[in-house]
Amino acid sequence: MFFTSRRPTTTGGKRDPIDKIYYEDIYMATKDNDNNWQQMPVTELNTNKHDAVVGYFKGKELSYLYTYKNKHGGDIYISLIKNNKIDIPKPLPFPINTKYHESSASLSPDSSTLYFISDRPGGIGGKDIWMSHKEYNQMWSEPINLSDINSPYDEQNVFIHPNGKILFFCSNGHNTIGGFDIFYSIYQDGKWGKPINMGYPINTAADETNYTLSSCGSYAYISSNRQGTIGDIDIFKISYTIKKHVLPSSENELVV
Repeated sequence: MFFTSRRPTTTGGKRDPIDKIYYEDIYMATKDNDNNWQQMPVTELNTNKHDAVVGYFKGKELSYLYTYKNKHGGDIYISLIKNNKIDIPKPLPFPINTKYHESSASLSPDSSTLYFISDRPGGIGGKDIWMSHKEYNQMWSEPINLSDINSPYDEQNVFIHPNGKILFFCSNGHNTIGGFDIFYSIYQDGKWGKPINMGYPINTAADETNYTLSSCGSYAYISSNRQGTIGDIDIFKISYTIKKHVLPSSENELVV
């Protein structure tokens, strides 16, 4: 598992002058033989500013990263992971990255579409979800604002389902229970449907962000500052069970 944390051991050991909290670093955690998590910082990816993992595409062993650029924004970087070796991150080109704030990215299963977050002009609210297609020359097309999903507020932490037709994200707009809630939208009949709040107990009166579904589909992870956390924002695991109907024509349902 790759995750982001703001700890005293952050690279450089300095705090962000804006919120006075330590800069973000990227960590990797694996389970040992006793099924306990062992974690370590990923030194190849961390700088003395903000570095966060914002997407991971296992099929291609790609890791999408957010790196702080200046007080106005940051950029999305990509790093290849080959034979357990992590390449030096490289920024995605224009028109994905701009002089504005780009963060969070999720690649479609066929690698043809990138969903990402940006506060560039032309959006609906503050930070919006944008979409770009990879063209025949391997360049990214002019991004399209997903106006059917975006609200006048902020959308963040986008994640596309392995089936390519369900888009998860968090927002402090729409019909939230708390501050930021996790929503999903279903692509049907050529357009994205109205965002659906995932409801309690996934969402609470606190902030829930960073929904990420496992490759097997049996569990997901979220970040939350709900009551009972060890730190400020903790990682929580959502377990799913497969509910099978008797009728052969019906589909399996994922139930929390």
